[in-house]
Amino acid sequence: MGLIVFERIMLLSSLILNGYDFEPTLGDFLYGLPGKFGPWDFMTLALAVLFTAQCFQAYKAIRLNRGSSTGFLLGTCNIVMIGLLSFGLLINWAYFNPEKPGAPVINSSAQLLNFEAFGPFEQLRRSYDPQEGWQRIDEYTVRNELIGLVIKEELIKKEQPLELRRLNYLARFPNASTDWLTEGTYANHYYDLEGNLLAIFASDSWEIVAERLEAAGRGVWDDDGEVHKRYKKYYASLPKPRPFTYEEILTMVEASWEGISLDEAVSDEPVQDQPRLDEPQ
Repeated sequence: MGLIVFERIMLLSSLILNGYDFEPTLGDFLYGLPGKFGPWDFMTLALAVLFTAQCFQAYKAIRLNRGSSTGFLLGTCNIVMIGLLSFGLLINWAYFNPEKPGAPVINSSAQLLNFEAFGPFEQLRRSYDPQEGWQRIDEYTVRNELIGLVIKEELIKKEQPLELRRLNYLARFPNASTDWLTEGTYANHYYDLEGNLLAIFASDSWEIVAERLEAAGRGVWDDDGEVHKRYKKYYASLPKPRPFTYEEILTMVEASWEGISLDEAVSDEPVQDQPRLDEPQ
């Protein structure tokens, strides 16, 4: 039970410390730097010692004929808990070492048990209409001279190396496409035409976002509305739509009847007389 609590604390700490961390240090946090002894290595050693001790106690009880049903039941529960924790550590090891022998099999087992539910996703990118003045510079950058904005999708959080994630994903989903994998998490950065940063549409809880906004002397989430004002000014400059004239409406109605024969338009059924509104019902 102590090891379970320790594992939960370590997992929670890794999520808190690495949630907005710009560098992918989760592997180093859990396993220590290369050649060093990390928390997960300590758990592996502790589980091995506990398993050996449990087996020794069972052997001793059987040999001395001192075993009881309660003792064997508790011992079985201990071994099951040790096995589950060991399997969790084994999955972690396979994730960080996908190229090692046996790792793909363990990774596929993890998918069957739904230990890690990640899959392909479509990166949501707004379509920028060239008729509104948008010009695509590259895959991640668009520019609009009329609005006075340059929008870039820039990296704000690196993930684990692409090759490591690709191997893990293919172990769980063989023959699947990995084109959706990106280097990390992106956010829209808004610049003026001179390249000055105006806003980042992401929370400043991300360390790199806070640093970039501070360096540019900008607030959080476009707090002065600079980006919004540029959009508003552009749309206000567009010519207002002119209402249709009576003749234009008649022309459109006549055009909608083109191709429809008179026989189709007129029903053969007699029209029933409708009561007048001023007549009593």
